Amino acid sequence: MASTLFRDFGNPMHKPVQTASLPILMHRAAFDDAMELTGLYGDDAGVAAADLAEAAINTGNRQAFCHWRQIERMLVCLSIQRCYATLH
Repeated sequence: MASTLFRDFGNPMHKPVQTASLPILMHRAAFDDAMELTGLYGDDAGVAAADLAEAAINTGNRQAFCHWRQIERMLVCLSIQRCYATLH
């Protein structure tokens, strides 16, 4: 069971966030790739990462698939204009 983070300051808009749903980036290259996609595609960078993930899984490259899928998830999280939780 995933742990839950709470950020409740009396505001009903703050809801628990499952930490398992947050992206995990294991190395600096993932951030660099995300920045490059953002520079090339702007708001559509997440879609570009999803396309790269799909292309990787279609060729059987599971490692590249995981890499691009996590980048896609991170870009989606960064595009949301709401603070879900604080991580320390």
